[in-house]
Amino acid sequence: MLRKYVFVLVVVLSLSPVVWASSVTVFSQGEKLLDAVRGFMVNAGGIGVFIGVAWGALMRQLAGGDHQQVQKGESIIKNSIVAWAILTGLSLILSTLTPYLK
Repeated sequence: MLRKYVFVLVVVLSLSPVVWASSVTVFSQGEKLLDAVRGFMVNAGGIGVFIGVAWGALMRQLAGGDHQQVQKGESIIKNSIVAWAILTGLSLILSTLTPYLK
């Protein structure tokens, strides 16, 4: 049983230089992937936030004196702004991490 574990350990250690050499390629691909994800988040998130704010403003304007509808519209606007702040923060984090993957 011990010989089996020693054999697995020897195989894993002998393959580790191959893994480390290929990690450079993986990191450069990871950098491209993070750039693509960040770009998609900014674009799709910006459109989503615009739609959310427009929908909330429309609900608020068309409430017709219904206080509950006004609150729902304001809540949608606030949540859209919070989502924009979170997406902007995530984009900032990803843009900060990306240069370290080179």
